Amino acid sequence: MHALLESLRSLLAASQDVAEAHDHVSATGTEVEYAELASFMREATSVNLDASVRLNGGTIDISLPLNPLIAGDVWRLSLSKNLVITALGLLEDEVSVFLFVSPGALDRWLQSIPTISNKRPAMPRRLTIHVVDGLAQVTGPNIRVIASSRQPIGFDVEDAQRFPSTEDVAGLVHLTSGTPSFAPSVVALTRGDLDHPQADSVRKIAERAMLLCLSSEIVEREGKQVAILRGGRRSELPLLPDGEYEAPSLHNILNLQAAISWLFSDNKETRHSLLVDRVCLEQRDGESLLDVVRRVISLAVVDAKEKYRIFVLDKKDASAKELRDVLKDVRAQADTYSAKVRDLLSSFLRDAIALLLLLGVGLFSKIDSNELAKLPSSSAAGWLFVVLGSYFLISGASQITFHSMDLRLTRQELLRWLGASRNYLTQSKIETVVREGIVSRRKFFVKAMIALGIVYALTATALFCWEPIVVWLIGAGH
Repeated sequence: MHALLESLRSLLAASQDVAEAHDHVSATGTEVEYAELASFMREATSVNLDASVRLNGGTIDISLPLNPLIAGDVWRLSLSKNLVITALGLLEDEVSVFLFVSPGALDRWLQSIPTISNKRPAMPRRLTIHVVDGLAQVTGPNIRVIASSRQPIGFDVEDAQRFPSTEDVAGLVHLTSGTPSFAPSVVALTRGDLDHPQADSVRKIAERAMLLCLSSEIVEREGKQVAILRGGRRSELPLLPDGEYEAPSLHNILNLQAAISWLFSDNKETRHSLLVDRVCLEQRDGESLLDVVRRVISLAVVDAKEKYRIFVLDKKDASAKELRDVLKDVRAQADTYSAKVRDLLSSFLRDAIALLLLLGVGLFSKIDSNELAKLPSSSAAGWLFVVLGSYFLISGASQITFHSMDLRLTRQELLRWLGASRNYLTQSKIETVVREGIVSRRKFFVKAMIALGIVYALTATALFCWEPIVVWLIGAGH
């Protein structure tokens, strides 16, 4: 222990009147405590600590030796704890550091923090508490209580993700009178002297934080917090017992923390409903929520886990059935791509046959070789071939465009329908199944669309450039 803390502890122990809060400490005494006061002033000067000491109403310079006190002298010490923490180098990055001389002062501070506050949360997100007269050391993911006379204990960072934040609790439990003053993730306890009497107040604050998670709604009535449970039946009961109540046993707090960790680890809405339902059924007249939870939490967790196992099995069966239904719809969508390819091919073949019949039977079969030689110079024939070429361009472009738009809209409607009609499959899962189910057919459709588009374009080009082709055919015929 640092000499400054030892001298401060001795001075407060000898003083007649001591008032200690979480941020400052004051003490009053007489000439009887001269030795302790002089020792503290020397140690404060050695670390450049700015402490306020008044003697008989006047301020004295603590850097100067203290003259002996005589009968009737009254001194008063006022000390900011933040200055002590800074002077001793106890500050930590992103951690709020508190210092208490007596465990009783720590107990009073923790008990004064409301479970739910309509102001800013009273607790920081990570804190270290030094207790000069402390004997017990406890720690968790974001809290540690250090006894100044012992080797400091570290944070239990391995369990940092086990417990919910304030936002997690507020998202699950409806709070009408404010927000939780402290999150389970901040005050959860995992290692150390957890069953030591000096850890009672820390266990109590951890229990209060966890307790909020086992209600459906918290309201304030006549200055008291009332928990509303919506399980198999609706129930209202006080959140905490009236007056003082005993700290939870080590068994109680560990079971409660394990329940909350399980609740928030997966599918928290369902697990919360199962736990609240069992707690609601076990309630007795006149009990507070804390009383019920201490009595039945172990049984409630076992029952909730068994029901959750059945729920998961039922959900898996329902998910498998939904997946089969989705695959059927995807199969139909994949068949649509094949149908579109067949439609494109049949439309092209129809247009090609119509072109052959028009030119071969309707035009070339009715003119002799002399008239055929005059065909390239015919304006009427030129307009005919231009019209035919334009038809092939418009036909190919319109078919490819409309079929592509139809398939895209069909896929979007399929995704919307599947998303709205399925209860167990996520939208991302549905999109993945649809994408993987039609990818090969879609690639084939794109290739076929490109190939037929090229054929349509080549046919239209041949029709637009008909004159040299006809001249070549006439020459080849002779």
